[in-house]
Amino acid sequence: MDVKFAPAKRVAGQRQDVWSIVNEAAAASPMQPIVNMGQGFFGYNPPQFIIDAAKSALDRVECNQYSPTKGRPRLKKALADAYSPFFGRKLDPETEVTITTGANEGRG
Repeated sequence: MDVKFAPAKRVAGQRQDVWSIVNEAAAASPMQPIVNMGQGFFGYNPPQFIIDAAKSALDRVECNQYSPTKGRPRLKKALADAYSPFFGRKLDPETEVTITTGANEGRG
């Protein structure tokens, strides 16, 4: 079965994704070189304390698993509490806070 999905009407007219547009604009810029700060392309190593913390976390078996798909409740509550003043009302962490693993997942 060959199923093809059409994009939503709100994005059907877009010729390409935002990353391609930004990359083309950067390449065409008269100011070179352009430093890409959007996708984790570092030109240096992190500080040693960050490397040590990452290695320590990887040694803990409880850290070697996927996080809950809906996000950690404590994180969702903290985000709701932090952003509630911005919206002028209390946000519900269960229905108004979404945790994703990145921009691509979040834009769906």
